[in-house]
Amino acid sequence: MYKHKLFLGLGLFLFCVLISPSVFASSSGVVIKRFQAGGAPSGTSQQEFIEIYNDSSEDVDISNWCINHNDSSTNINCFIPPNTQTKLYITTKSSLLVVSPQFIAAYPAVVYDFGYSAGFSTNIPGTNGTIKLTDNLSQTVDRLGWGNGLGEGVAMPGNLTGGQIFERTQDTNDNSADFVVKTPPAALPHGGIYEKVVPVDVCPNISGLNITVPTGYIKDTDGNCYEDICDNIAGLQKVILNGYYRDGIDCKIVELKISELLPNVSGSDTGKEFIEIYNPTSHQVDLSGYILQLGPSYSKNYVLPSFALNPNSLVSLSDTVTKITLPNTSASVKLLTPDSQMVDETAAYQDPGDDQAWALFADSWRYTNQPTPEVVNQESIVVAGMGSGDSDELAACPEGKYRNPDTNRCRNIESDDAGLKPCAIDQVRNAETNRCRSIFAADSGLTACKAGQTRNLETNRCRNATTAINTLKACAANQERNPETNRCRKKAASAIAENNVKDIESEVRAEHGGWLLAGTAGVGLAGYGVAEWREEIALLGRKLASLLGKNPPTD
Repeated sequence: MYKHKLFLGLGLFLFCVLISPSVFASSSGVVIKRFQAGGAPSGTSQQEFIEIYNDSSEDVDISNWCINHNDSSTNINCFIPPNTQTKLYITTKSSLLVVSPQFIAAYPAVVYDFGYSAGFSTNIPGTNGTIKLTDNLSQTVDRLGWGNGLGEGVAMPGNLTGGQIFERTQDTNDNSADFVVKTPPAALPHGGIYEKVVPVDVCPNISGLNITVPTGYIKDTDGNCYEDICDNIAGLQKVILNGYYRDGIDCKIVELKISELLPNVSGSDTGKEFIEIYNPTSHQVDLSGYILQLGPSYSKNYVLPSFALNPNSLVSLSDTVTKITLPNTSASVKLLTPDSQMVDETAAYQDPGDDQAWALFADSWRYTNQPTPEVVNQESIVVAGMGSGDSDELAACPEGKYRNPDTNRCRNIESDDAGLKPCAIDQVRNAETNRCRSIFAADSGLTACKAGQTRNLETNRCRNATTAINTLKACAANQERNPETNRCRKKAASAIAENNVKDIESEVRAEHGGWLLAGTAGVGLAGYGVAEWREEIALLGRKLASLLGKNPPTD
């Protein structure tokens, strides 16, 4: 029995809540003031007008607001500014008038603000329908419904005839209580709208208002402005390009050198030919993306992997790595930056002998019989009686080399441990596995950065290209930085007026009628419970009195 009563009470409460009227948001005072459908007393039924009124105490920005009929895809009219730097405002306590073409034809002397849009040609009947006012975000500001149209609260009766209008007398968010049916006034209010040119921030990601792009900044394709790191390079450079260093406001190419080639090795050339690169500067360079080209046609390219070439250091790349076979006849080699700018080019060699390196000494190229990969270039050693010099003693070979007794040439010292094949010039032997591996994969080298990353030449760490931008200005005190876009944006609780430009957004308020009805239902439910359980309540009262010693309990 108790459960039956409880479920009945809950059902009554839910029914009252569900039948409460629909709630629509409204603006802070901009409303539909008057509306004529069904035409004038005489003439066509399409002689219609709509009056919008600003009942608030402030001018309101109504740029890109629209009047819509029956939630259709075509609006009756929208208030579109002439350009992006202009906004449309409706003055406080004033009206704007929107009229149909038939109304204009019937009353040519009437001054109006807007006509119906060219795409809207529907006759709005006086029996059923809805018109609503929406803001620039397509949110409903005000709504009027009549007949079976969807309005605020209860719709107006659908009995509007020719020569009659709906006129607002108050704003309680209930159409049946807020509107009355009248005849139109002799003069229709209009002219409450005006234009105001407002400054446009051309760099929204930089704090403060920027009317123009600041000096030293360039706007990217997304409409954001960034400092151009390299003033002398065309286009926007958010970070220093790989292979460049900053000199004032310019970026200059790090002048690496190709310092030695070994094109013709006695015996098998594979793994023994090499191209040597020297960094004579004070800047560390990541070789990732650098390009080697073989001349004279320069059709053979090799893109270098990521490798940190320290100042005053050398690195040699064998033919097994570059896949470039140096011809034994004639050739030259170019080195290009990752963006294909010339860095260096060797002089062309001609018919090199066995084990003769084509080496750079100061500013000239010449042969030497002392190949020195990753070691400072050595001049040729002259054997007594076979060339210039009067000594029978041969000069000592460089460190890491020995003299071949058959040829008197210096050769690299190679390990014969366990009969292992010597590693290539740009390889090292793994002490644990005895396998040769590229120096680019050794601990001293760097692996290539992932797509969308760049290498910090100070720390050798890969980092996202977007976070490499270290020139963003600090956001203003009333702003915060968006971690996804790096743009400054207003803090969530801020309401900021900038340059005294009014930009009043629609303050949406909700009709509380539904909650009032729910509360009323709750009071009714309580009364219903007292009536249903009056006997149980009386019995409980008698028992409590008995416990207090005032009256004996009775059943």
